[in-house]
Amino acid sequence: MKRIGRHLRNQWMGALSLFLVLAAGTAYAAEQWTSEDIVNNTIRSVDLRNEDVRSADVRDASRPGGGLTGAEIVDGSLNDEDVGSVTLVNFLATIGPLPAGNCFDQPVTGIPVKGDHVLLTPSRADADFALHYSALFDPGDDFFWIRTCNPRSSGTIDDGTTHFNALIIDAQ
Repeated sequence: MKRIGRHLRNQWMGALSLFLVLAAGTAYAAEQWTSEDIVNNTIRSVDLRNEDVRSADVRDASRPGGGLTGAEIVDGSLNDEDVGSVTLVNFLATIGPLPAGNCFDQPVTGIPVKGDHVLLTPSRADADFALHYSALFDPGDDFFWIRTCNPRSSGTIDDGTTHFNALIIDAQ
């Protein structure tokens, strides 16, 4: 009887050891996931640690350069946090006489725009439609420039004082 008890005890310990090894192996195997184990559209942002997925890990063959197009953005879905702050400034600038074939660059100070985007619109009421107006910037400046060009082949145009709107879009 003692021999049978010892034999059963040894067998029981062997069976327990085998069970523990198999259980640990199963637990290890359960941690090995492949894409076949994941149901489509079930992984969400909260399931991933911050900084785990980088842009190099994501491929979009439909747009080689990446980025969105206007057609992919739902109307009304963007707000000011998506595009930065926007400021509209009305101001006057005195351009004066500008000979044919020449351009004149004039700084617009007092409107901080360092690193921002500027959309310049001359007033229909007092701008000369024969002149071309544009906004220029230098990355080191805290202001922008108005470039006024007279594309005509002859004659001087005196623009005098012109009203402008500047739409300043915060790019930071």
